[in-house]
Amino acid sequence: MVVAGAAAADRLDVCQAPCSTAPMLRTLPSLLTPSSTPPSTTTPASLVASLVITLLVSACGLPPPSVIVERGEGEGEGEGEGEGEGEGEGEGEGEPACPVDVVCVNALPHTASGSTIGGSERFDRYSRGTQNESGPERLFQVTLPGPGVLDVELDDALENAGSTDVDVHILSALDSNACLERGDRGTSSFFADGGTAWVALDSFVRADGVVGAGAFAARFTFTPSTGGPGQAALVAAGVSAEVASLAMRAFENARGQGLTDSPVFSVIDFSRPSTEERLWIVDVDTGELLVQDRVTHGIGSASDTDPAMANTFSNTPDSNMSSLGLSRTAETYEGSNGYSLRLDGLEDSNDQMRNRFIVMHGASYAEDAFVDDNGYLGRSNGCPAIAASRSADVIDLVQQGTLVFSWFPDDAWLNSSPFLR
Repeated sequence: MVVAGAAAADRLDVCQAPCSTAPMLRTLPSLLTPSSTPPSTTTPASLVASLVITLLVSACGLPPPSVIVERGEGEGEGEGEGEGEGEGEGEGEGEPACPVDVVCVNALPHTASGSTIGGSERFDRYSRGTQNESGPERLFQVTLPGPGVLDVELDDALENAGSTDVDVHILSALDSNACLERGDRGTSSFFADGGTAWVALDSFVRADGVVGAGAFAARFTFTPSTGGPGQAALVAAGVSAEVASLAMRAFENARGQGLTDSPVFSVIDFSRPSTEERLWIVDVDTGELLVQDRVTHGIGSASDTDPAMANTFSNTPDSNMSSLGLSRTAETYEGSNGYSLRLDGLEDSNDQMRNRFIVMHGASYAEDAFVDDNGYLGRSNGCPAIAASRSADVIDLVQQGTLVFSWFPDDAWLNSSPFLR
């Protein structure tokens, strides 16, 4: 707690006809690069080319050409759209030179397509995660316009093609030890001061030695920060960039509606195991981290295979489940769990909290010793319980009108919450 401070026979069958046309196919990339084809016509053909090349490389053992097709903001499908200033990588005054094997991205949003086959092989593993990423990668240097969240997403259709498995890594420097976030299909990271980000689209290597190199299509987007010191404090304390950004959006929307006048803000990330400190309390105005601690989830929300994980949520009485969304603290009282704090839900996903007696309280099963003995935090009947030895201080800090944001990647809630629009 922190307070205040593919088989050989198949390969032969596939290759017999196509490989005779391999010399022609090898010329496809040179015909499709941005220097010979307007941006508005490159992307669909390039994706086809990339898939064909990947197939031939995998099936026939052809040496892969290096192709990455870039398209910046405004380069849409309409004829002539997006041509002009800013075309090409590394062109224009004041743009930073790119290291060898790195593509510079100087405007966002941005799309890139190609194949990791033939890419650089600088990195094998990253500081974020233990996965074997020793296959070839494509690297990007991204210039950020200011503080905010960089998001990189991969096209699922290509990721699901055959053995292709490309992962996204966002780095603060061109160093595998500087990995901020990673994801199988995409990820995002918050940059408090803007500047430069690095992205590695790397090929995962399976335990059987199969390398997931292949075609990719990636989209880079940027969301300017409106969260100020609060968002920066949450990210610095270990909250993911996505959760921090959404939490601050919810907070600012609620404060703008007059639902709170306090800068004290609590965030719970129920996607994390209960063994981790997944409750953060910050002062959104000063950026001070006030509390970081463990918090329980409801027994009805617990995974069938891992009691430390929650995966189901409800607003229904007697479900014994935790609820998602934005809530507001209210009055304190003495109850069966001792000194406790009532909560009022502010959206459809949690507006029965008071009627369900979902409150913040202390519990012996939320103590550190319980985790040490059992390997998970005890489960409540839906309440966000914290260690009894620390609960009074936390309750006194957040009582009477502060906001609490309870998050989980639940699409139904994320798409319906009025505070996340």
